[in-house]
Amino acid sequence: MTALSDRIAFLEKTLTSNILSFAKGIEWTIDKQIELKILDFREPRTGNLNTNDLIGFNINFIANVFFPNFIGMGKAVIKGNGIIRQKRTDQNNGPDTK
Repeated sequence: MTALSDRIAFLEKTLTSNILSFAKGIEWTIDKQIELKILDFREPRTGNLNTNDLIGFNINFIANVFFPNFIGMGKAVIKGNGIIRQKRTDQNNGPDTK
C-alpha cells in the first residue's frame, strides 16, 4: 500500500480485529461496535522473529473500549510486542486509551 490513508485504514481494521480476538480469548463480550481511530504512528521498523521478517509500529490510538495498562495484543506478544499503555491527555478528564 502506498497511500497513507490506505495504510491507516488497514492498521485500524487490523487493530480492531486484534481487540476482538483479545476479548474472545479472555471471554469478554463487547456488546457495541468498536470505534477506533489512529491518531499518530511512527514510521515502520523491521525486525525478525524466528525466521520471519516483521514490520512494527508505535501507534497512538483512541477507542471506545477500556484497556488496562501493559496488556499485550497481536502477534509476537510473548516477545514483548503489542504492549498497550494509556496516555493521559488531561488529568481532569482521565485516561485516553492509546
